[in-house]
Amino acid sequence: MAPYFGFRSNVYAYAKTDLGKGARLDGIGGFSCYGLIESTLQDEERGVPICLAEEMILKRDIPKDGKITWEDVDFDEERSDIAMYRKALECCSKESKKRGTSGVCPRTERPS
Repeated sequence: MAPYFGFRSNVYAYAKTDLGKGARLDGIGGFSCYGLIESTLQDEERGVPICLAEEMILKRDIPKDGKITWEDVDFDEERSDIAMYRKALECCSKESKKRGTSGVCPRTERPS
């Protein structure tokens, strides 16, 4: 099963309060961050999806309502959820380049 139009939006993590360097994020439903839906075309894959934010450690202070990016966090590179997310992005990027389109993960045929 694959989305017909690929990645078009994601829910990115934002700080609920001022968060200091070294703070541990607690992900969905936690006290440290909340999620906002945004277009993937505007984000350029910089934001950390809220579903992956759990157990990440901040490398710098993030102000209240500040977006949390991959550059802002330390995390276990071996996490299977992050590996699957990166693989999905890679697949979409290759498909986009192959077709010469500017969209994220385009498909031309409908799934049967």
